[in-house]
This record gives sequence, structure tokens and C-alpha cells, in this order.
Amino acid sequence: MFRVTMIPADHGDCLWVEVGPDRAPKQILIDAGTPGTYKRLKKVMEERFGERKAHFDLFVITHIDSDHIGGAVPLLADREVTYGDIWFNGWKHLIEKLPKDDRLGSKQAELAIGLIGDRKLPWNKAFKGKAVVLEDAPVTIDLDGVKITLLSPYRAQLHALVKNWKKELIDAGVVDANGNLLAPSLRAKKLRDRLGGGLLNVAALLQTPFESDTAAANGSSIAFLLEYRGTRVLFTGDAHPPVLVQSLKKVPKARRKIAALKVSHHGSKNNTSDELLALLECPTYLISTSGAQFEHPDRAAIARIVNRRSPNAQLCFNYETTFNDVWINPTAQHDYRFRTVYPKKKGDCVVVDLTPSR
Repeated sequence: MFRVTMIPADHGDCLWVEVGPDRAPKQILIDAGTPGTYKRLKKVMEERFGERKAHFDLFVITHIDSDHIGGAVPLLADREVTYGDIWFNGWKHLIEKLPKDDRLGSKQAELAIGLIGDRKLPWNKAFKGKAVVLEDAPVTIDLDGVKITLLSPYRAQLHALVKNWKKELIDAGVVDANGNLLAPSLRAKKLRDRLGGGLLNVAALLQTPFESDTAAANGSSIAFLLEYRGTRVLFTGDAHPPVLVQSLKKVPKARRKIAALKVSHHGSKNNTSDELLALLECPTYLISTSGAQFEHPDRAAIARIVNRRSPNAQLCFNYETTFNDVWINPTAQHDYRFRTVYPKKKGDCVVVDLTPSR
């Protein structure tokens, strides 16, 4: 089994992956969207787990932006949910291996997010409690036959976030202006308070110059290849394209043939480059966003994707919005050989089954 459920997460990500033997697949959750996402996630958890206690073999919080970590606040406070491991880079991980003179003081160290520590949950266990980070080349973790190959971040991306950490946490609603950790209820409220067509010419969109995303928080995203029995999906968080390119060039070409790509940063034109796409052979693209706040996905990013003209290509959107419904255009679908997938009705999850035919 290899199934990805794209939970409506407002302008963020919340992806539930079931991967492994049909009788007992691994349950992997990647991000938890905005604070409002938690109610939707909870509903899906109740449907999937039924009377059983909810358990995720792995919960990956890719980075600290509120549209990825917001829903983690109530989720991690739910003592009925358990985890095999949680991957998340906190303050203590950002300052690993920094020269002593460059370390921030104890007052700043108090910025460490208390989402995980409060319950003494397993934290980066696969990395012996240290940072989920690359030192040189991609690292592969084996989760009982399910392979996870880490592609981002490198140490440089974590260190780049150090100077911006306090601002990022304030913006994410995790700490107050003095750097004091907010109570979970206040964090959730602060994050919640922050929520907030036309003609299609693909050829013209392809002329849009590419400028890479440089936001420090996005660059710190945990990104990885998830693989089971030869089926691979690339989960990118909001990772920077040059970092992904750097890692993918070190991955054998055969392993760059993937079943799906979770498009970085919700389809921002600054996170999907032709260079990145050229390294991959991919028919399915997962775009997670309601378009709120940043009006993603950018048409230029989607144009770069469909210009690959991958056989049986499909664009899977977990919302139908004025920012993505332009891709229903039948002429564009015919000329660029792709189709679109949207929720059957408003509020539905989009379930993408990538299990190979038998």
C-alpha cells in the first residue's frame, strides 16, 4: 500500500501517508497545517482508527511556519495520540556545531518550542535526538522496510535560521515579543488570528524568470524521499530548489523516478524550478493550499510542471479555488497532456492511491 491523503489545511500542508504491507501499513503524518486544520485531521483520525488508539509511526513537522506547525499545537496536546518518532528541528538543533562565539545565550535558548518536550514524546529518535540534517550526502533511514531518504536541510540551512529564529517564532505565534513561550491555548489563538480566474496562456507563463525562494524558515524544511518496494514519493515541505537539486544529484537516476511530487511551498513560482523538475521522472503532483494569504499556486510554477508533458500526468489539488481552477482548461490539458483532480465536494480530502497495480 502507498496512499497519500491530502487533508484540507487552509493555505498549509497536512499529508497523511499510509505505506507498507496492506495488513499493517505505517502511518506517517507530514505537517498539521494551520490551527483550524486540527478539527479536520481529528475527524479523519476517528474515521481511520475507529475504536483503536490513534498512533502515528512518524510525525514530521517540516519547519516552523504557522501553516505547517499550527495544527500541531492541539494535536500534540491530545494525550490520546501516540507517536513512534517525531522529526522536528528545534532551537537546540539549530545551534548544534556552531562555534562557541556564535552561540546565542541562555535567554534565547528558552525559545525552544515546547510542543514536544511537555509530554516527553520521542524527538528525532532516528537521529539519536540530534538534528534532522544532512552533513554531506542524502541519508536513508529504514522504517521496517519503508525507506526514508533525507534530502533537506543541510547544516547551512539550519544555521541560516538562527538569526531569524526569534522573528520566525513570533510570526508563527509560538512565542511573545520577549521570546517567552506562549501557552498552547494562546499559541493556537494567535495562529488562528493570522489566518486569513482568467485566461490561461501556458507559453507566456513559461517565460517567467525563476528566482529561488530565500526565506530562512522555508530553507530549513525537512524534505525526503519516501520509498516502499520501488514506489517513491518526494515530500518537500517548503524546501528551496537549489538544496533539493544538490541532494538529488547525489541520488541514483533510477531512484529519481518517482510516483508523486509534493510541490514545494504550495506551488510558489520560487520553489519549483526547471532544473529541479528535469532531475525527476514524475506523473503526479500534489499541490496543497486553499490559496489564502499568498494566492498559491502560482501559474508560472504549474506551467513549468505541465511543460514536462509527463505521460498520464495529473495535478492533484486539495481545494478548488479561483487560483487553480484555470487548469481545468481543456485546451491546455490536451496540448500539455495532463489532467486535474479536485475534491469531490468542499471540505473533502483528496486521496491519491499510488499503490502499484498487481
